[in-house]
Amino acid sequence: MKTMTTTEPVTAAPASLRRHTLASLGPGRSSAGTGRCRGEVPAETWTGMKAMTATDPAMTESATPPPASRRHALASLLCDLLPSQGHWSDDAYLWLTDYSNRLIEFTDGRVEELSMPTDTHQVVLLYLYDLFRAWLKPRGGVVMVATLRMRIREGKFREPDLLMLRDRSDPRRQDRYWLGADLVVEVVSPDDPDRDLV
Repeated sequence: MKTMTTTEPVTAAPASLRRHTLASLGPGRSSAGTGRCRGEVPAETWTGMKAMTATDPAMTESATPPPASRRHALASLLCDLLPSQGHWSDDAYLWLTDYSNRLIEFTDGRVEELSMPTDTHQVVLLYLYDLFRAWLKPRGGVVMVATLRMRIREGKFREPDLLMLRDRSDPRRQDRYWLGADLVVEVVSPDDPDRDLV
């Protein structure tokens, strides 16, 4: 039997998460989703959900998924706790992405789960990272690779492929998320090229 031990404090969900219903975050869901929960919590996501919903930082819990009926009950509970599309706040988005291993962006109250990158996408991304890092590092700059969040403005966060600052001590460089960058790069994905182009 696998066990999960929480080693760092788990922040309580923002109060706004206890007043709304969940927006569906299925694969490929866009911010234009219906905002209704469907199905049940898949067994493979059970471990991540435990970390997301834990309230006692010292607890040790079984990572074995519960029976399907209990997963469905958990999904229903989460649907009652999380905001619907159009009602997410910055704090709710940050809380969700702090405890999730999914690529999720946020615009004006709506969350959008991004598709997983392909091998080709990652090869291009790492090639660009190596080039920019080789140029920036000796000049005191910094380049970071996804999945670091960047706040565009209040109500809008992105997870660009590359974020760069010419000065590594730039005050926009924050630990939880960046407040801007000198250059942001997005490798265009074939599944939704219009979304990646500006």
